Amino acid sequence: MSRFPPIPEIELSDPQRRAHEGVAQLFSRFPDDLRWKNDEGLIFGPYSPLFYTEDLSDPWFALSIKVMRQERFTLREKELCIFAVLSEYDIPYVNYAHSKIGLWAGFSKDQVQEAIHGHVPHGLDPRESAIYSLAVMLAKLRGPLSDEGFGKAREFLRRDEVVGIVHIVSGYVYVAMLSNVSVAGVPEVGECTSQATKNVKLAGNE
Repeated sequence: MSRFPPIPEIELSDPQRRAHEGVAQLFSRFPDDLRWKNDEGLIFGPYSPLFYTEDLSDPWFALSIKVMRQERFTLREKELCIFAVLSEYDIPYVNYAHSKIGLWAGFSKDQVQEAIHGHVPHGLDPRESAIYSLAVMLAKLRGPLSDEGFGKAREFLRRDEVVGIVHIVSGYVYVAMLSNVSVAGVPEVGECTSQATKNVKLAGNE
């Protein structure tokens, strides 16, 4: 049985209903073959547990939308930040989803795999490389960011862009916590579907 089973539609509160609508609207923007719930209606990723804290779902979605719609960054740049988090956190559904979304954003399969394994993907421009490198530093961060790390980021990024990346990375660490307490599973990947393997250093997290 799911840790956070779907709440019957008739029992949904207004915030829970808005959360359901928000998830459906979010996934409507992505490729049709990207599955976001199973046959029983259980929503993958961070969303199933979120419905159980309905007092937080509205502000959570509002902040998530603001963070991911920042005009400071292209879709590719935002994806690089997510790949950086995946290089440090084992989040099965996010890996599944963003392996697909990364291709849709214009990355090759090899570039997606390199990024999720913690390596700067080949073929990036200097700004993209700086964004990915900063995002990896932030995903690894367990104490203050060094002056050297901040200085390297500032060679290519404005101060507001550095903070914008902090918002994306920390947002996806939040997603990791919700997703991994839920353990809602991952859709089966077909033979013709590409999914990146997780970073080998996370292999013990089975």
